Amino acid sequence: MWILSWRCQGQEKEVTMTLANVISAIEAVASQQPPVNTIIRHDVFRINSLPSLNYGVFAWLQNQHTGRVSTGMQTYSFTFFYVDLLNEDGSNRIDVQSTGCEVMRAVLSLLDEMDIEVDSYTIQPFNQRFTDECAGVFCNVSLNAISSSLCGAVNPRKEVAIY
Repeated sequence: MWILSWRCQGQEKEVTMTLANVISAIEAVASQQPPVNTIIRHDVFRINSLPSLNYGVFAWLQNQHTGRVSTGMQTYSFTFFYVDLLNEDGSNRIDVQSTGCEVMRAVLSLLDEMDIEVDSYTIQPFNQRFTDECAGVFCNVSLNAISSSLCGAVNPRKEVAIY
């Protein structure tokens, strides 16, 4: 479980999921999937700049994140990708896409077990020419977690530079 406690002005507070915690959890569970050999951050098209890439790629992009101050809930939105090589004749296309669907479901299931609620997701198969002819799936997903917050008390003696 990712929720920790600390004391703040004499009260127990929860330290909860930051964006960095969520990304760390995503990468940890993706790396546990047997078909995944490489994780690419921020841009799936970086595949084109990695000449000795070990396929079975899991990539992620951040989308617009939203939250509610009143509930402390944060919704983190991502697009996940699973990409693998096609045979010369493309005969493994459905197998690659099927594997990608299973990788996505496994990643989402493991995140859900870590108190990162999978709010909604869609999975879309694709074919794409990167440096190599590939296929896979992408998954648009919204993940809910209690957002991290600092102690709420105001210290009027603290001086802060404002520009």
